Amino acid sequence: MNILLVGINSKFIHMNPAIYSLAAAAGQYSAAVHTAEYTINMPYEEIRGGIYERLAADDKNVLMFSCYIWNIGTVEQLLADFAVISPTTELWIGGPEVGYRAKDMLKRIPQLTGVFVGEGEHAFREVVRLYAENAIDDRTLAQIPGIAFQSRSAGENAEPVETGIGKMMAAEEIPFWYRDDETGHLKTIFKNRILYYESQRGCPFRCSYCLSSIDKTVRQKTMPQVLSELAFFLKEGVRQVKFIDRTFNCNPTRTVEILQFLKENDNGITNFHFEMEGALLTAEEIRLLQSLRPGLVQLELGVQTTNRETLRAIHRDDRLTRLWDNVKELRKNRNIHLHLDLIAGLPYENLASFQNSFCEVYAQRPDELQLGFLKVLHGTSMEEEAAQYEIRYSQTPPYEVMATKWISFSELLLLKRVEAMLEIYYNSGQFTTTLPILEGMFENPFALYRSLAEFEERTGRAGLSFSRLQRYEILYEFMTEREPEQALRNREVLLYDLYLRENIKSLPKFAENRKSVRISQKGDRNLLHTEEFLYPKPHVVTFDYSKRDAITNNAAVTEEIG
Repeated sequence: MNILLVGINSKFIHMNPAIYSLAAAAGQYSAAVHTAEYTINMPYEEIRGGIYERLAADDKNVLMFSCYIWNIGTVEQLLADFAVISPTTELWIGGPEVGYRAKDMLKRIPQLTGVFVGEGEHAFREVVRLYAENAIDDRTLAQIPGIAFQSRSAGENAEPVETGIGKMMAAEEIPFWYRDDETGHLKTIFKNRILYYESQRGCPFRCSYCLSSIDKTVRQKTMPQVLSELAFFLKEGVRQVKFIDRTFNCNPTRTVEILQFLKENDNGITNFHFEMEGALLTAEEIRLLQSLRPGLVQLELGVQTTNRETLRAIHRDDRLTRLWDNVKELRKNRNIHLHLDLIAGLPYENLASFQNSFCEVYAQRPDELQLGFLKVLHGTSMEEEAAQYEIRYSQTPPYEVMATKWISFSELLLLKRVEAMLEIYYNSGQFTTTLPILEGMFENPFALYRSLAEFEERTGRAGLSFSRLQRYEILYEFMTEREPEQALRNREVLLYDLYLRENIKSLPKFAENRKSVRISQKGDRNLLHTEEFLYPKPHVVTFDYSKRDAITNNAAVTEEIG
């Protein structure tokens, strides 16, 4: 028996925790279970060929795909192809993109054998057992909660069989699949990748757009188990561990204990990423976070909107004052990489309201401001409420909003262009000196990024890719067109930002004719550089690339007035 679990990820550096959790849950049948990962950026033929080569020539094959909004199109194509090139292979799917419409998937894709519904570990183990014991039929499958399947004995037009809600894992049963049993070290396949870790499952909140709101219980691993697993990551020198707990700080006592452990056992290398509810942070948690090594922790806080009517509609509490107070405290020591989220296309939010939300969040100066767009996911209450709010959304993945009662398609297209400019000029962190000057040219931050988007449209650059140096050149053109008398200032601050990131070997076009004001090249060419700048007054700056800021990645600088 050869059971192959396939994950198709958005990027190589990401991994698919679902397939490894399932494989680890196979227990005594694990020898029959294998995993394979690909990315949606790979040529389709390479993915298909790679999977085919993993099938056993003289054995019963079962293919199981982990399905999400970003890969379901590829998965459906693979299902159709493998039904042709390997007709004896049985095909299963599972994951958030298919579990809430299992019966519909089975009707639409007759090649499918079955679908896992909800958490899959218990059901997967039982299905694997049936395959291993050659005991799989309608009667035995019907006894496994948490699946839907095509009947093997009924007629061609028989209805798929659904077995109800599956058994959820107790928290202490959640597998830890990173350790190599033979060496005791991190498995080779996980090196140089972002590692996902869950210390708990479920979410106490009911956000209407989120699938996590369906699981109304929070199940938490024991603290000895969590601390032991975190100690393993630290010992192995893993670069980044991303907690996939939906609201990591729902239990303050637990949060403090984990953060204290990370502080006391910090290896100076590993970074931990958490999604937290910002308004719930306690004074004790904030004090502890403020004491951590810069770069040890990244926080992602979902704001989504500052429109209070919208917050009520999407079942989120209105605790903005507390949120902003906590964010202000977190920013004091500049030791936490802070990521704030917004969602466009929510109920009751028109363009003017979203602009206000944008500006309020921007004013908090997060290290990253993610501008996302509502996705009406299967199984969420937002899907049920879409008609009520006149939300029109794509009927194909990722089911993104196209218009609502409050915002038009053309306005959402504008926000898409604003999002692109935000990613390039703010979230890249490459223009930290220039941006405050740019912001001063406009009535508010949203107007700045809207103007940048309109500039790119007008100059024929929209949607095109540009090199890093070209982006500085474009920004110089934009700034100088708006304030031509400030060409010297624009040149100097942009060049300063360039040197903050690296000791560049070639200058952008706007600085090619700049008189050489380089003072000297000290030490290792790639580690130290000294330059004279003429704005706001002549001054000498030394950039030390051996000492970079853990949050911004900018070089350390020392300045002397000339």
